[in-house]
Amino acid sequence: MSDHLTDANCVFCKIVAGAIPSHKLYEDDKSIAFMDINPLNTGHALVVAKHHYPDLYGTPDAVLSAVMAGARRVATA
Repeated sequence: MSDHLTDANCVFCKIVAGAIPSHKLYEDDKSIAFMDINPLNTGHALVVAKHHYPDLYGTPDAVLSAVMAGARRVATA
């Protein structure tokens, strides 16, 4: 992961880097899925981009596509 695409204060960046443990469900080159530590419902998972982007508008289409494909894969598992 490039330094300019991480945020030292971002919990998701820390999970991607392995600094915070997680129960990983799925991973590809652009996204990662893991169980939510404070789930609203049993089985609640999160799928996030592996790089840090400030918002939806700044996230490349290929990354958004990978995140959504990962979400679909996890949801149907």
